[in-house]
Amino acid sequence: MQEPAANTTGTVFNIQRFSVHDGPGIRTTVFLKGCPLRCRWCCNPESQSIQPEISRNTARCTGCGACIAACPEKALHRNGDVIVLDRQRCKTCASCVAHCPADAISVVGNVMSAFEVAEQVCEDALFYRDEGGMTLSGGEALLQHNFATAICIETHKAGISTALETSAFVKWEVLRQVCQELDYLMIDIKHMDSAKHKAWTGVNNESILHNIAGVSKEFPYISLRLRCPVIPGFNDDEDNIIATARFAGQFRNTHLEFLPYHRLGEGKYTNLGRQYALKDTVPPSPERMAQLKTLAGNYAAMV
Repeated sequence: MQEPAANTTGTVFNIQRFSVHDGPGIRTTVFLKGCPLRCRWCCNPESQSIQPEISRNTARCTGCGACIAACPEKALHRNGDVIVLDRQRCKTCASCVAHCPADAISVVGNVMSAFEVAEQVCEDALFYRDEGGMTLSGGEALLQHNFATAICIETHKAGISTALETSAFVKWEVLRQVCQELDYLMIDIKHMDSAKHKAWTGVNNESILHNIAGVSKEFPYISLRLRCPVIPGFNDDEDNIIATARFAGQFRNTHLEFLPYHRLGEGKYTNLGRQYALKDTVPPSPERMAQLKTLAGNYAAMV
């Protein structure tokens, strides 16, 4: 039995209002923390760990040292003119955040109840009209599947449409549970070859492809969009594009969308003290994206 929404809690790292790329209409996108994948191109590295973590925008830092004085764990120190965070010592107590006058430090991740999330979603109900609503995203929202389901239940109670963006790298029973509360579903389909999928994301693709087929069979009324991020050197060869389109084309009420690789999240890696893996990868040109869409359109309905 599903726990009451007020008792079901999880970790949220952002609630983005007036989204127009996360499903039909104007939507409020709720980003849940935690993901089992480690895609080399991930544009939300702050979503990967399920735990709250410290993000430091060094470009904003004035070097005043207030954070060093405030830290009870002595996790911050000077290295020349630069203030350095020792993430092994840091306990994410947020004392540094409260004392930073430049707002250069923040905690990514906030524990909320499903009821609290639904309340914020309902504040935007006037803007949803007939098409819009709420979209759950991540990270991988289904890593917190009971929390995700509770949010969808509460949102549905208010008469608001629900959508989910997911990698579908979960057990079928988990995806099936939340699908009962969904109107719209977006699943990433990153590569058709399981070995290459694992090399670039850390996981294989068998369960993902199985779950896509399961949704199409058991929930034919859900609008299903398969989204393929086009990553040069990984999945943009024509053989994979055709294989992806053929796979998508076998399912009813399903559309395929190509999303061009971008580097908009690169700065976040620096803020989290990590290295960005694809710093030399160049985004595909609009002409290349149009070419691939035309090719795939011979086999699947395209967005």
